[in-house]
Amino acid sequence: MLTGRGDFSKIEQPEIMWPDAADVLAAKVDEDKIQKEDGSGYKSFVIPFSINAPGKYTIPSIRFSFF
Repeated sequence: MLTGRGDFSKIEQPEIMWPDAADVLAAKVDEDKIQKEDGSGYKSFVIPFSINAPGKYTIPSIRFSFF
């Protein structure tokens, strides 16, 4: 979930480098549709996934910037 001030409609889902064994479903996106007077709001991405083989997996961190 991202929170702060600004136009959250411009933020796109970050790219994630999933392990090969991951089955990833479509993300559920939730955001403020009406910006508050002070410009604050939020946007969240819920990405359901499962791993189809036992083992140890690493999902690299996600990094992006927005101005």
